[in-house]
Amino acid sequence: MRFQVLVVFFSAVRRSTPERIIRDMKLNNISKSVVLQLNTPECDSSEDIAEVIPKYDELITFGNIHPYDRELSLKIERNLNFGVKGWKIAPHVIDIDIDDAKTIQLLKLLAQTKLPIISCSGLAFPENRIKKLPGKIRKNLETQNINKFYKVLKEIPNVPFIFAHAGMYQTKELVKLMKLYPNTYVEISTQPPAKIRLLLDEIGSERILYGTDYPAFNHSFSIVSVLRATKDETERKNIFYNNAKKLLKI
Repeated sequence: MRFQVLVVFFSAVRRSTPERIIRDMKLNNISKSVVLQLNTPECDSSEDIAEVIPKYDELITFGNIHPYDRELSLKIERNLNFGVKGWKIAPHVIDIDIDDAKTIQLLKLLAQTKLPIISCSGLAFPENRIKKLPGKIRKNLETQNINKFYKVLKEIPNVPFIFAHAGMYQTKELVKLMKLYPNTYVEISTQPPAKIRLLLDEIGSERILYGTDYPAFNHSFSIVSVLRATKDETERKNIFYNNAKKLLKI
């Protein structure tokens, strides 16, 4: 079953051309999207993104740099030169802890740019299920355990920091962390209405961002979740665009 899910996911990724992304955006009344880069030892998408972004007004990008890259400052400068609006970290993709010394070194350099940083966050399964998984898989999932972010945020307390996927199965733990650090925001892709409502009640609509995790999820999944979680128009406007416009300065 896991293999079949991965096949479907990677098939969707391969079909996600700029034209297809923009087509799906228009179908859901979305005017702009942030496209996140990928940078692993096997894949660095920054050069491709640098060519694509200038061609499409609808697309914005965040830079992605591997913590163990030997040319961190040079890579940061290159990304800034083609107009990135922020930075992306994906601990589980590169299989490196978010609080690893090299990751924190990179984050401190990125923080100097004053641009927002987004990181995948939280456990992808309930904690009691993770304990039963093989050690290698469990270690990979733990790379972005919410508890590891306390160390990170102590080092970069002033830069806007966004938790992608709202901590997944650790939303309650994320709320506790965010209450300590007012520079933090949360992106709600993959989350159901009840979790979004929890975030609204605990941290307010001014720190919540609409997101999709496209192409794994269609834009409409998150749209419907936000609409079901809210009744107030101010909350909806903040989540769908006000907060993003402020963070990205657009």
